Amino acid sequence: MIDQTWQPNALRVDDDIVLMPAGWAQPLAPAPKSLFSAQKSTDGKMLVLRYVNFRQPPPDGSQPQLAPATSLTVRLLGSMAATKFNSTIMWTLASPNGDLANTPGQPNRVRPEKKAISMLRDGTVLDIPANSYVIVVADGASHS
Repeated sequence: MIDQTWQPNALRVDDDIVLMPAGWAQPLAPAPKSLFSAQKSTDGKMLVLRYVNFRQPPPDGSQPQLAPATSLTVRLLGSMAATKFNSTIMWTLASPNGDLANTPGQPNRVRPEKKAISMLRDGTVLDIPANSYVIVVADGASHS
């Protein structure tokens, strides 16, 4: 998933793009940046968003709880604000429970799934599965 979607130009997630969890008044930034990253292609026509849906371990050192399914609203800001993308694919790697893992005997128990999204533009809402890593690849940018 990562090697097939990598783009060379990192975007500032607090200046160009923000993800807003459903029901939040504030965006994820300045939450830990490790949850979300964004890149674009050199020609600016491809945007890649990456999001890790997990809960951090509690301070007492016990095991983290599973992150529930959620939805995120994409906010395109600054130079990205007027951009619309024609073709969007969402890759998801999710384990419904934290105990599910790939083994040599069952190497495909947890595997990436790919689905088309109608479009990506400012205000698009993404449905994020529980306990997942999500990559959104938007291609064919145009400016309004």
